[in-house]
Amino acid sequence: MKFLSCALACLLLLVQVSFADVTVSPQKPIVASPVTIRLDITVPPDSKLGPLDKVSLPEFVNLISLKFNDGADKKEIVLTVESYKTGTIEIPAIEYEVLLHDGSTSKQKTAPISFTVVSVRTDPATADKVKDIRGVAELELNVWSYIWPVLALLALAAFLFFLWRKFSQRDRNMAVAPAVPPLPAHEIAYEKLTRLQAGDLFGKGLVKEHFFSLSEIVREYVEASFNTPALEMTTYELERDLKVMEPALRVQLLSLLKACDVVKFAKGSATREQAESAIRRAFEFVDSTRPAPKEDVA
Repeated sequence: MKFLSCALACLLLLVQVSFADVTVSPQKPIVASPVTIRLDITVPPDSKLGPLDKVSLPEFVNLISLKFNDGADKKEIVLTVESYKTGTIEIPAIEYEVLLHDGSTSKQKTAPISFTVVSVRTDPATADKVKDIRGVAELELNVWSYIWPVLALLALAAFLFFLWRKFSQRDRNMAVAPAVPPLPAHEIAYEKLTRLQAGDLFGKGLVKEHFFSLSEIVREYVEASFNTPALEMTTYELERDLKVMEPALRVQLLSLLKACDVVKFAKGSATREQAESAIRRAFEFVDSTRPAPKEDVA
């Protein structure tokens, strides 16, 4: 009887420690679009959330952000992920730790979390298929198509040499105007992103060109700001070698570049919302990594 009472007390204590209500939004996201996984956690009074164990994600699933809310009345963990593969995605159980009011700890975990990723294509049978590469195109050789450009270049070079000889005879002691300092990398990135946004390549049907241009702008900014040859590296090489960036910023950058790669190389499609979201994320990345503005000294 005493043993039964102890077992019942332990069971009641276990039930009262913690439980998590898991919600996934949306349940059927489009491939490469954000998915929010929210853990609303109920714990005993005067308890706190401890550090979250490493979240294991399946292949083709990328972590965008991870947020905690350990308030007095509401405790929650919010994960934002995206999947580059269609079909049912199952995330293993998420383990978390509860710090009880008596100083002890209790490790808890959720059930496996699943959601279904759908393709922008209407035919499920071809959603994950990539078309074969076509053969090399055969071109007819036209000699004059090469000779005329060469002659034009020679004529232009002769004209420029004539102008140089003419103006080089002028007074060389004239004052030279001071050189205009180059624009900072973040200002160049802002200008190019603004032009890309105003050009509306997506609205003109140039979906692939839109994501290609966006990827080039972001890579140019990373190359100038972090002294990394980002334009010459694949996204995988950047993920492997880019160690100078803070982890959160690194996740933000790689998530954006992978989203662009899906459309650039896998012949995937995208919605206008995804195109506009990608530009907003690029602006946010530049905002997060640009140098802090200098304060005026009185």
